Amino acid sequence: KEDRWSEFECLRAIVLLGLRRVCQWVTLMLVGDLAEASQDLVSATLTRARLCRSVAWYLSLSGEAAFTVGLLSSVAEIIGEGPDDMAGKLPLTDDVSAALSTGAGPLGAVLSLVKQYERADVRALADGPVPGDAFALAYLNALAWVEQSMRVALPG
Repeated sequence: KEDRWSEFECLRAIVLLGLRRVCQWVTLMLVGDLAEASQDLVSATLTRARLCRSVAWYLSLSGEAAFTVGLLSSVAEIIGEGPDDMAGKLPLTDDVSAALSTGAGPLGAVLSLVKQYERADVRALADGPVPGDAFALAYLNALAWVEQSMRVALPG
């Protein structure tokens, strides 16, 4: 018996549970796999993902896809795997895969902007499509969301 789900079983799960629920479940599994990572690394991972989502929304792009790009790029860094290698192992949409593999496309641009913000690359951000005050507010909102999520996930 094969341990991996068939494509049919995956599609059936998505239909039965709904794509949003499946994405939440996968997110929890990925974060759960980071058990050896410090709480600060998990927090930074979720902050990047949430910030990618907010920036994407600001730019009228898919927030969910951007969240996935941010999450997987951070997970790849933590586990020491190249994002392109990770993208090759997962069933991702072409735009998410391109953003992770080569930084291409609108989602790659979102990830690049978020990484520039993380590095406090003021010069690069000044020429970007998101005003500084909007970025700062999105970052503060991401931090609040992560704090709330961590409180729920790790009570006590």
